[in-house]
Amino acid sequence: MDLGSGLKIKSSEPERISRHATISSLPDEHRAREDALDNLLFERFSEFMKSHTFEYKVPDDTINDLNKSVEEGRKKKGGGMKMKSMMMILTLKAATIGAIVLKLIGMVAFKALLIAKVAFTISSIIALKKLVETKHHTSTYEVLAAHPHYDEHNHFDRSFKHELPYRGYNGA
Repeated sequence: MDLGSGLKIKSSEPERISRHATISSLPDEHRAREDALDNLLFERFSEFMKSHTFEYKVPDDTINDLNKSVEEGRKKKGGGMKMKSMMMILTLKAATIGAIVLKLIGMVAFKALLIAKVAFTISSIIALKKLVETKHHTSTYEVLAAHPHYDEHNHFDRSFKHELPYRGYNGA
């Protein structure tokens, strides 16, 4: 049987009569049925592998390409030392810049630590000062006397009948 791309499966033994499993020959219990089917599948697969061979034909172009790549990989090409020195210089430069950057980060962190220590010292001095100082807390209260209440009515001309500018008014 040809599978394509140079892969073939050939039977190495004459075909055997395989046994067939029917539903009636399998056990009724679910777990036992699964075990029986697993065993049957494994037996058939192992018989197939024993009775057949797999053949793969590698194309000639692939073998030629492989030989060329092995030869090219083992040869030394000229000019390799020029690039090596350039790469070493770039690596040295990157390492130097990396070290400088790390030192700058350390200096910034140290500066932040010093500022935090100064702030903590100042706040602790203020807190101690507030705890230690004597508390002369005085309160002043002002008592206001109530104003006397006067019941004054303007009695001026209360009983006098108002004279209005029109005649139709007779007063009550």
